[in-house]
Amino acid sequence: MEPIRVGIVGAGGRHVRSHLEMVTACDKTVLTAVSEVVAERLDEVSGEFDVPGYENYRDMLDDAALDIVHVVTRPNDLTPIVLEVLSRDLHVSVEKPPGLNSAETKTMADAEESSKGTAIVSLNRRYEPVVRSVVKLLEDHGPPTSIRGVYHKHMPSLIGQTAHSLVVYDAIHHVDLTRCFGGDVTDVIPLIRRRIEGIESSSHHESLLQFENGATGTFSSLYGVGARVQRMEVHGDGLSVYMDMTGDTPVQAWIEGKAASLPHVDAKNEVEFFAECIEEGTKPLTTLQDAVKTVRLAEAICGPS
Repeated sequence: MEPIRVGIVGAGGRHVRSHLEMVTACDKTVLTAVSEVVAERLDEVSGEFDVPGYENYRDMLDDAALDIVHVVTRPNDLTPIVLEVLSRDLHVSVEKPPGLNSAETKTMADAEESSKGTAIVSLNRRYEPVVRSVVKLLEDHGPPTSIRGVYHKHMPSLIGQTAHSLVVYDAIHHVDLTRCFGGDVTDVIPLIRRRIEGIESSSHHESLLQFENGATGTFSSLYGVGARVQRMEVHGDGLSVYMDMTGDTPVQAWIEGKAASLPHVDAKNEVEFFAECIEEGTKPLTTLQDAVKTVRLAEAICGPS
C-alpha cells in the first residue's frame, strides 16, 4: 500500500516537533509538506525534513497531494483551517485544545459529518500504553466507582487568566483522561472559584463529578502552587489504580488488597493509530464528536463565566 501523505500546518513549538517525529517514524506515513507563517521557522523545518514549505496553508492544500493534514496551530487560528481541510475531503489531525470553546469544537464536528475526511483530536494521553492498560483492566474487572484527577502547576504568572484559557487550553488532557476512565459526566458541581486581591481568578478549581454509570469523582486544577503534579486515581469494587502522569507515568494497581500487574496492551501512538483507521475505514479513539464532551466538561469545571 502507498504511504499516507501528510502535511503539517504550523511549525513552531514542542508539540509540533512530536507530530513531525511521529509522522516520520511511522512506516505508514510520509511527511510531504509543511506550512508556517513565520519564514524562519518554515525554512528551518522544511530544510531539516527536506520537504516543500508554504507560508500560506491554502497554497499547500492546492499544490501538495495530501491525505492527512495535521493542524498544529494556536487554538485561535485552528478552527477555520480545520474547516478548510475538511471541506476538501481530506483527513485531519486537530491539535488540542480543539478550538477556543466547545461551540468551535462542535462546528468542526458538524463539518466532519458532511466531509469524506475523518478527524482525530490530539488528546494523545488516550493512546499511551499505560492508559490503554488501565482501560483494559477496567473492562476486565468492572466499571469504576470513583475517579480522581489532579492537575497542578507552579505557574503563578497564569493567576488571573480567564478560566477557559487554563482548564480548556492547558488541563484538557487531564480532563479527557477523567472521561476516558469514567465515561460521560452527567453533573458537575464547581466548589472553589478563588478570589485573589478582589479579582475573580481561574487559577484554582475543585469540582465534584457525577458519571453516567453512577460513579462519582473529583477534579482539581490548581495553578501557582508548589510544583507540577498530574495524577489520576481510579477505584472500583475491590480495585484501586494510582497513576502519576508527572514524569514517566509510574502506576500502582491493587486488587482485593494485593498488588496487581496491568494487562498487556499493544498500544500505538496517535499517528500510527490514525493511519490504521484511514486504511480500515474506522474511527480513532479521540474523535471530534467525543472531544465536544471533553471541552464541555472542562467548561463546566470552570463554572459560570
